[in-house]
Order: sequence, then C-alpha cells, then structure tokens
Amino acid sequence: MRSSRSSSPPEQQREIVGRLLESERYWTRLIEERRARPRDDLLSDLVKASQEEEPRVPLLQLINACAVLVLAGHETTTNLLGLCVYRLLSLPDQLRLVREDPANIPRAVEETLRADTSVQALLRAGSTAPDRSPPAPQAGYLAIFRILPSPAQ
Repeated sequence: MRSSRSSSPPEQQREIVGRLLESERYWTRLIEERRARPRDDLLSDLVKASQEEEPRVPLLQLINACAVLVLAGHETTTNLLGLCVYRLLSLPDQLRLVREDPANIPRAVEETLRADTSVQALLRAGSTAPDRSPPAPQAGYLAIFRILPSPAQ
C-alpha cells in the first residue's frame, strides 16, 4: 500500500472514502451485536437509547456518536499530551516553570488546549441543504469544518 503522502488527490480521496466505509462497517457490526446481545457497556446503553427515541436515531447518527466518543477519548488525549510536551520543549522558560513547580502542569495543559487544539477538523453529514448562497450543497452532503488557530498566535 502506498503512503497517503505520495498519493495524488483523487487517490487520496478514494483511500479516505475507503477507510470511512470500513469504519462504518465496523461500527455497524458492533451496533448490531449490541442490539442482539446487550452488555453492561456504553455502546449497549447508546444502542438501547437510540431505539427508545421517537423518531428513532438513524444508524449513521449512532455511528457518528460512537466514533466521536472514541476520538474524543483517545486521539485528543494522545495528541494533547504530545503537543504539550512539544510546546514545553520548544519553550525552555515554560518547561523550567513546570519542572520547578508541578502545580503548573494544569496551566500548561490548559494553555496547550487554548493555543494548539488536537482536533483539526470535524466532519458533519447533512440531511437537508443549508440556507446559504451561493452555492448550497445538496441534501446528503458531507462537510468538513477546519479548526483554525486563533489570530493571536
């Protein structure tokens, strides 16, 4: 398999779509397993709640909620820790403050969250076209929202 970095944009797009479809199949299988055999876990609780709602929560919305929970719990924490270490190593005076007084660690983490978010973009699917012009996406569109650094940086 070729690296995404060496792929042309259409090849990279096909790879991304393929991975998204693979993820959708994975979550669909897990959700169906929990519908058939609930466990004492968060996914079973989400599946049960999605079936009790009126109107029922669509499968793709449930898949998105599951994926967001995994990303929120794993990726963001991992990336936050890496960014915090990188920032401290890049700013020796700040590293010194943390080393001299570990009570400064929460402030270093908060500053990293403010200055360098670990979430770079969000993906949303729409069921209706939004009110905007020109041009408005069609119903069923996918939108990627890029999170940009604050102007103060």
